[in-house]
Amino acid sequence: MTTEAIGQLENKSPLQDSSQVDNRQSETIKEALEMLKEVEVYNTLHRAAIELPSVQTPSQIKKFYEPVMDMDGVEIAGQGKSVDKKINFDLPDFSTKEKVTGAEIGSATHELMQRIDLSQRPTLASLTETLKQVQTSPAVRDKINLSKILAFFDTALGQEILANTDYLYREQPFSMLKKRPKESGRLRCAWYLGRLSTL
Repeated sequence: MTTEAIGQLENKSPLQDSSQVDNRQSETIKEALEMLKEVEVYNTLHRAAIELPSVQTPSQIKKFYEPVMDMDGVEIAGQGKSVDKKINFDLPDFSTKEKVTGAEIGSATHELMQRIDLSQRPTLASLTETLKQVQTSPAVRDKINLSKILAFFDTALGQEILANTDYLYREQPFSMLKKRPKESGRLRCAWYLGRLSTL
């Protein structure tokens, strides 16, 4: 068959747009499409609020504000040094000690507190042995103050924990809503003593 025998289609008018609103639709479908459009507009306007996490830990909040709080390299107007800065092309010296951050020490201390055997009163020797199980660098382990952790168990809360180990549940997820004048959020806690009504 040839093209002349078959014929060709002619486009007599421009193609319709992809909008389905003006097609033969029931009122219900039109209303549903309109509602979807309104929801999309609302979601676009409030995109930042939608993407907020439902729970924020103190570490996440601190990390959020770190760029604002970082004052290293910030020069106050009028107190800055001259603009003539020399560029340093020295290679970095990796043989120096690694810098240990407070976050690393905090995470390692948290892991140590999780691993402490509370079936008997902790001692400096038992804490030292437990510290070896903590998965972190030796530099971080050296920064953990075991005597302060041991002193914690001499406090009223530490004594309460040791006296009620049957009711102690570690790392039980819970959150507490607390309203503040200018912000709202959730607080998390690592230790929960089942018999107590408050921490």
